[in-house]
Amino acid sequence: MEALTATPDAHCSSCNFLDENPSLTARRRRLEIRRLKLLTCSDTDGTMKKRNHRSEAESVCEDSFMDRSKENWASEEGEEGEREKVGLKEEIEGGVIMFCEGSSSLTSSSSWSPKSGCVSVIGRRREMEDVVTVMPGFHTVYVVEESCMHAVPLHYFAVYDGHGGSQASQFCKDRFHEALAEELKGIDCLTIGAGEWSKVMAACFQRMDVDVGGLCRSGVCNDVESESQCESCHDTIAPGNVGSTAVIALVTPLQLVVANCGDSRAVLSRGGKAIPLSSDHRPEREDELRRIEAAGGRVLFWDGYRVGGFLAVSRSIGDRYLKQYVISDPEVTCTERSEDDEFLILASDGLWDVVPNDVACAVVRKCLGTHRRPHHRGKTTRSGVEAAAAMLTNIAMARGSDDNISIVVVNLREGSAPRQVE
Repeated sequence: MEALTATPDAHCSSCNFLDENPSLTARRRRLEIRRLKLLTCSDTDGTMKKRNHRSEAESVCEDSFMDRSKENWASEEGEEGEREKVGLKEEIEGGVIMFCEGSSSLTSSSSWSPKSGCVSVIGRRREMEDVVTVMPGFHTVYVVEESCMHAVPLHYFAVYDGHGGSQASQFCKDRFHEALAEELKGIDCLTIGAGEWSKVMAACFQRMDVDVGGLCRSGVCNDVESESQCESCHDTIAPGNVGSTAVIALVTPLQLVVANCGDSRAVLSRGGKAIPLSSDHRPEREDELRRIEAAGGRVLFWDGYRVGGFLAVSRSIGDRYLKQYVISDPEVTCTERSEDDEFLILASDGLWDVVPNDVACAVVRKCLGTHRRPHHRGKTTRSGVEAAAAMLTNIAMARGSDDNISIVVVNLREGSAPRQVE
């Protein structure tokens, strides 16, 4: 679609400007087509008076967007971000950017939800500490494309690998997506880039870390050995030796956003190649080792490299007793979507410790390429993504994995109507 300017004659099959002409209003009602509404900030009061012929839901939605937009034009930091926002605001005020519906591949994807399958097994451990979350369409953001603004859904997938107990991982399952949705409320129609996503994810991980560890929200009483408390202190969710890793993927028609803290991993299969979207946080990683030692910590080898001789990961949510060295800061990657994208694998180290990235992708590709759903005596077999997750679990067990195993496989080429699973 070419950029449209605010002229009386400008119109298209799926777009229309605010107009007082009764014949156009009657025609729109007869055809039952939701037309494009132009946001004209300079005439907000006049526009508000002319909305009686539109539905209440449309008015509330547009009012909310306009109010939030005014509050957030100058909310981002950095000169480049400010210039982009000012330019976007001028385009909206000038009638160049409009709300569109049904005129782009973005809006055609609004009802699309990627097919996913997950498996989580206790393996050879005595306690199950892994948790997975699958939430298609959990949130909506607004994206501008070719002078039109579209509502684009976010699909949420996560694997939490607890250690020392399941309290931290279970809390993340119950609360992380809620914290993320709260953080995203302050982000409106702007295309979200890597910088914004890093800030959003960092805030979410910090909130989870504070809540799980019972840390003081003001930071005054966060000394592990301190027994003093203030009004910002709260009860702990988990003991000081309990924590959880987290790998989270947000899938949209435009990009894949992955945030990782710990040694769970996200791997993308694109054009037949395995592409890791996260890096494991292990104490033996050179940059992590330098950071730990600079903070006064030590990495000892005891059945593998461990922080203080205890913990096998260098970043996690929780682990209050080692918080000076084991931070909760995530590493965030934003990957533009491609037609070559095949599927995404999220898994705990119960898989990755024994199955390489390329082998895991080859197994999933084989399952998705050859698996069918034949009917047998009125029953339907499991889907390709479910079969792929189960196959990876069996391979990990056969290769001697002695940990909990949790796997989520997301098919990026096939989808269905949104549904929510926790």
